[in-house]
Amino acid sequence: MLGGGIKLQVLEKIELEEQYIKRVDSKGKLLQENTILDDSYPVDGPKDGYWWVRKGLYTIPAPILISPENAKIINKEDADVMPYLVFELVPREENDSNLYHVRARIGIRSDFQEYTEIFDSKNDTTSWEIYDGVNWVSFPQEGVPAGTKCRIKPDINLYKFGFYYWDATAHNPQWGYGINAKHRMIIVVDDTDERYVLSIAGRDYKAMQLNVSESANGELGSINITLSNHNT
Repeated sequence: MLGGGIKLQVLEKIELEEQYIKRVDSKGKLLQENTILDDSYPVDGPKDGYWWVRKGLYTIPAPILISPENAKIINKEDADVMPYLVFELVPREENDSNLYHVRARIGIRSDFQEYTEIFDSKNDTTSWEIYDGVNWVSFPQEGVPAGTKCRIKPDINLYKFGFYYWDATAHNPQWGYGINAKHRMIIVVDDTDERYVLSIAGRDYKAMQLNVSESANGELGSINITLSNHNT
């Protein structure tokens, strides 16, 4: 009888603890302690009318930069002109139905504390275009869905010889600006004011197009030429 009484007391204690946990716990409370091992709760997604997030801040993903490629060289004296900045918006969630505006920045600093031009469709959609699957068309005032390809062309007249950086991000009025895409570089050269010229035997070579090798005493060697420490 004594042993049975002890067992009964233990069972009563377990029942009380279970009731207490059920009474005070709720969705989103003590997430790490109570649901971290529960596979029924998503790492980043909806469940039971709530959005569950773990391992970092949930925001609008960075767009995918498409073109121009990194370290693209633009020669103002040739037929080549400043290219469109082209990128694609990434969905914030599965079956994302939100509408977004977009921003692109380009300037001489990779941290964009200073910039030559900034384009923001929520303020002005005039020069923005989107790809409808066949043609490039005007950017709608209300915004565009995720997965949309967008483009904008900088004004070539604002750019002289030098290194320029550009990036892009999406914007939604509910969450603000999302994550900035990792910047890319554009190198602008101008034959009239190019500052780096190598002259060999009276012949000038453009610094941006150098590919030099040399040989001496039957042995091949190389010449390393560093123009800038800019991040490409």
